[in-house]
Amino acid sequence: MKPLAPPLARLGVTANHVTIVSFLLTLVAAALIADGRSLAGLAIWILSRIGDGLDGVLARDAAQTSAFGGYLDITLDMAGYAAMVVGFAVAHPALWLAWVAVLAGYVVVITTTLALSDAARRSGCQVSLTNRTFQFTPALTEAGETSVMYGVWVVFPQHLPWLVWVWVAALAFTTVQRTVLAWRGILARRPPRRQRWRRNARCDGAGPRSRGRSRSSTAAAPDSPSDESRACAAS
Repeated sequence: MKPLAPPLARLGVTANHVTIVSFLLTLVAAALIADGRSLAGLAIWILSRIGDGLDGVLARDAAQTSAFGGYLDITLDMAGYAAMVVGFAVAHPALWLAWVAVLAGYVVVITTTLALSDAARRSGCQVSLTNRTFQFTPALTEAGETSVMYGVWVVFPQHLPWLVWVWVAALAFTTVQRTVLAWRGILARRPPRRQRWRRNARCDGAGPRSRGRSRSSTAAAPDSPSDESRACAAS
C-alpha cells in the first residue's frame, strides 16, 4: 500500500478522506450481506480493509498524522465492524442472541483497548510497539482475525450456529488477555498504598489530617519514568 500514498497525496487526498471512504464501503458491504449477496459484500469489505490500512500509511508519508485522525480511524473502524454484524444478523435472524453477544463483545474489547491505552499513558508505560494515537496491544482478536472470521461466516453459512459462538469466546479471551496485561504491566507496578502516602508526605509535608487534600498528588509520575516504561513494555 505504500506505493499508493505519494500519488494520492499529490491529488490532495488526505488520510481522513481515505478513512471516511473506507467506512462508507463497510456500509455498502453490510447492506450486501443483509441482502443475501454475501460474496459481493465480502469483496467490498476486503476493499474497505485495504483502505483502512492505507490511511495510516498516507498519514505518515504525507505528514498528516493527528490525534483527530486517530480518533476518527478507531471510531469508524468499530462502527464498520458493528455494521457488518448487523448485516449478518439481518441475513440470519434466527441467531439473534449470538449477534447480540458479538456486539457486546466488541463493546467490551474496544473498552479494554482504550482503557489500557489511557491507563498506560497516565502511568508512563509503553504497552505497544507501535507509534499510534492509541496503544494497541497484541491480542487474539485483532483487525485481521475479524476479517478472516467474516470470510469464514460467508463461505460456511451452514456452520454459523457454532462459528459465531466461537468468535464470542475469542472476544472474551481477548478481554481476559488485556485485563491480565493491565494488572501485570500497570496496576501491579504501583507501590503499596502506605508507600504511596509516605512518598506524598515527603513531597508536600502532608500529615494524616491532610491526606484527603493531597490525593491528587498520588498520581505523580514514577521516580524514573524511562525505567518504568521499559518495565511495563517488558511485561
